[in-house]
Order: sequence, then C-alpha cells, then structure tokens
Amino acid sequence: ANKKWAAEADTEVELTAVLEEVDMETEVDAADAAEDQAITAITLATVLDLATETEEDAADAAEGLDITLAMEIRAMDKEEDAVGAAEEAQEQEVVVASLMTSKIRLIKEIIGAFISFFLFVQEFLRISSLHFF
Repeated sequence: ANKKWAAEADTEVELTAVLEEVDMETEVDAADAAEDQAITAITLATVLDLATETEEDAADAAEGLDITLAMEIRAMDKEEDAVGAAEEAQEQEVVVASLMTSKIRLIKEIIGAFISFFLFVQEFLRISSLHFF
C-alpha cells in the first residue's frame, strides 16, 4: 500500500510539476501575447499618427493649391485688364490719328481758301486798275 501511495504521490508530484510548467508556459505565452498586443497598439498608433499627419499635409497642400489657383486667377485677370487697356490705348491712338488727319485736311482747306481769296483779290485789283487807270 505504501508503494501504491508512493507511486500515487510521485504521479501527483509529476502532475503538479507538469501543471506548474504548463501554467508557467501559459503565463509566458500570455506575456508574449500581451507584448505583441502592445507592439501592435504602438504600431497602430504610429500608423494613425502618420495618417493624421498625411491628412494635415494633404489639407496644407490643398490650401496651398487654392492660394496658388487664386493667385493665377488674379494674374490672369490682370493680364486681361492689361490687354483691355492696350486695346483701348490702340483705339485712342486710331482716334487721335484720325483727328490729326482731319485737322491737317482742314488746315489745307483753310490755306487753299486764303490762297484763292488772295488770288481773287489780286485779280480783282488787276481788273480794277485796268478800268480805273
């Protein structure tokens, strides 16, 4: 009976040792799993942080594009204004040239009228001098 008790006690000690070893391995596995979860959580946090930074960078880039687009639109408006001003100046030059041409024509006509008048007076005086003298 003592041998049986001793065999049972040895078996019980062995079982307890195996169970303790399994418990220790389970604790190590649980610790490893917890460490893996912590690493995964840190990795996820890093990925989320990078995603947030990427979103902020994208928003900044979009804002920069908006500003650039607004500046380009303003530049195009200024170019259109400059073209309009150049066209208006050209039209005014044409009007001024036309007025100058008209003025020159008028001056020619006035000079022609004076010449005709003086020729008329000269002819009148010549004819008058023939009749009176």
